Amino acid sequence: MDINTLVARLNREYPTRDWDQQCQRLVWNAIYFLLGYASDSQMRTYATATAARVASRIESTDASKAPVGAIHYWRNPAEGHVGISLGGGRVLMTGTPGKVPQQLGKNYGITTVAHYTSAAGNPYLGWSRTNGGNASIIGRLSAAAPAASGSSASKDQWRTIQSWLRKLGRYSGPVDGVPGTNTWKGVQKTVAKYGYYHGPIDGVPGINTYKGMQSYARDGGGYTGPIDGVMGPRSWAGFVKRLSS
Repeated sequence: MDINTLVARLNREYPTRDWDQQCQRLVWNAIYFLLGYASDSQMRTYATATAARVASRIESTDASKAPVGAIHYWRNPAEGHVGISLGGGRVLMTGTPGKVPQQLGKNYGITTVAHYTSAAGNPYLGWSRTNGGNASIIGRLSAAAPAASGSSASKDQWRTIQSWLRKLGRYSGPVDGVPGTNTWKGVQKTVAKYGYYHGPIDGVPGINTYKGMQSYARDGGGYTGPIDGVMGPRSWAGFVKRLSS
């Protein structure tokens, strides 16, 4: 299964879930989907990431060596923290936008081990091939395809978005190509204005924000793909085209 398919499945099964403080649950669900299980009894359940780590064997503290599907672990809080390796130090995990800039849903997405460790001030403990006694998902997950996300636009595209949001009075921050909470609020205000988004203007993008962006782009003639909340290159190009037209 590729990362985009996994993310689409997570968002379809849990469209309104706030994943903050639910790191072990996210990893558990991802493993369940990737292994094609049909019953919870096929999985071992751990109350916390720390409990899963204690039941695992840490192979290395060099995050760059973790294969796709390996499991990364951190020390804090007392319950610990955990995420799934996408290779090259990238990781799928829960966290707020400041810690996980590439948001795929409400408070989960893709970041790097280095960025999260620094932003959270959370000691990295290393990676294992498993999440406790559960079967390994190494070889079950492909990260080769571009990840679905709310921050996969290029820096130039983000500058264009910020520039137009400023002109439209929906953003007052810098045009620096780095999307933060206020940039995302401007995006949400834009798609909400045209009836494509009915959620909170909170600057935290999720699947409903992304679907709104795709609908906005489609009806502006810049996008012809599915309204699935998976922001790929065509979705971004279409959104930028309509916003700047």
